[in-house]
Amino acid sequence: VGVADVSPDRTEGAGEIRGVLIPLAGDQLLMPNALVAEVINYQAPQPIEGAPDWLKGHMAWRGEILPLVSMEALMQLPEGTLGHRARIVVCNAMSGNSRLPYLGLIARSIPRLIRITQDNLEPGDEDRLQIPGSLAGVRVAGEEASIPDLDALERALLQQLPD
Repeated sequence: VGVADVSPDRTEGAGEIRGVLIPLAGDQLLMPNALVAEVINYQAPQPIEGAPDWLKGHMAWRGEILPLVSMEALMQLPEGTLGHRARIVVCNAMSGNSRLPYLGLIARSIPRLIRITQDNLEPGDEDRLQIPGSLAGVRVAGEEASIPDLDALERALLQQLPD
């Protein structure tokens, strides 16, 4: 046994990221759990006149105006109708822009937590690189998922929001 093997710094969760799998129709998103502020029941948003298909509208959430995004529409997946299990995943925005502190992603059902390690994460289908709104495809714990391009999404949302 080496010194590194018994070091008190070594914890069971070292090298592990807690992720969340967000179910979509025909796909799922994989994001770090740290980006998720809250998961709430779906409620229909107020439409935004002239908004692109993927921007479904906005709603009030904790004193903020939350833009609501359909990643299915952005990724050109069939949207279908939302059922009673639909949720809104409220995400912390990364841009630091005060006009967009949070954004909401529509999920088909309750997102699931997942542990992401070097052992259970591998590259996925390269075709996912061609999907709008997706940075990459991965396989985590044997499940296919897309990593959303949240930077590009935030830039696109900022263009749609009033100054």
